[in-house]
Formats: sequence, structure tokens, C-alpha cells
Amino acid sequence: MTEGSDLRSDAELYGALRQGDASALRAIYDQHVGLVFGIAYKILADQQEAEDLTQDIFVSLTRRSGYDPTRGSLRTYLAILTRSRSIDRIRSRTNRQQLSRRWQSDPR
Repeated sequence: MTEGSDLRSDAELYGALRQGDASALRAIYDQHVGLVFGIAYKILADQQEAEDLTQDIFVSLTRRSGYDPTRGSLRTYLAILTRSRSIDRIRSRTNRQQLSRRWQSDPR
């Protein structure tokens, strides 16, 4: 992390990111990647899938995201988003497995 980003709050970094400042994304990533990956890995129990989700979470910040600095911390937002998307991936995985089993057992 750079010295300048140490002095900037998450709200300031997010505002800079919304203005197209790539260094703000790097600072946010550096500060929160451990949290995001840790939650994803704990829920998904698959390193590659957790890494993919971690990347998706940070890429989503560069697009229109639902984060509102007036409603809470970026850390909390990222934790909740990661948890939700991890659960979505498990549901999707489970649905694919169920469909595959149904398709394989269909006598037609």
C-alpha cells in the first residue's frame, strides 16, 4: 500500500475509484483482499473458485455497485457481498448437479 492511501478513508478511495482513479482500486484491493478471499474460501472450500470470486468482487466495484458510504463501511459491504455471492455460487453449483443427475436418470 502506498503512503498516500494510508491517509485516505474507504469513502474517499471509493469516490476516487468512481472518478476513474485506478490507484484507488489498488488501495482498496490491498486493504480488503484478505477479507474477501478469506470469506470466499471459507464458504466455497475451493481455492480457485475463491480466487475467481475475489476478482469478480473487486471488478464489480469498478462498475455500478450498490455501495453507499453513508450507510456503512466498505469493509462491511465487501464482506456481505462476498458472503452473498459465495452462497449464490453454491446454489448454482447444487442446481447444476441436480439437473445433471435428472438428465442422466431420464429414461427417454
